[in-house]
Amino acid sequence: MRSVEVRLKLSPEIHSDLSALATRRGLLPASLAAVIVGEYLDKYMEQKQLMSSALDANLSRMAQAFTGDAFQGLLNSPVFQEITRDMVNQSIQLEEGSGPTEVSSAGPEDAAQGVP
Repeated sequence: MRSVEVRLKLSPEIHSDLSALATRRGLLPASLAAVIVGEYLDKYMEQKQLMSSALDANLSRMAQAFTGDAFQGLLNSPVFQEITRDMVNQSIQLEEGSGPTEVSSAGPEDAAQGVP
């Protein structure tokens, strides 16, 4: 049931194409335009739902990957520790406006025991 009016301004070429297509299908141009808009919105909403579902699935897989032993292994990896040190060093430099600063290369276990 159509009850809300929407006005569109079309170029003469698009209006001519829409009118010709509507005539071939036995419709008024406004009726064909309503069908086109409805189909577009259906496809848009379907695509939006698919993207949302894919995002939820990916987030779930990521959450599972970063639990338990896998997450602990990441935290203890030399690459992760080096990236973390670099980020801390850059943060310190930005906050202090100073030259290069080095953070100890001690692992998380050493840091917990107070080893520099």
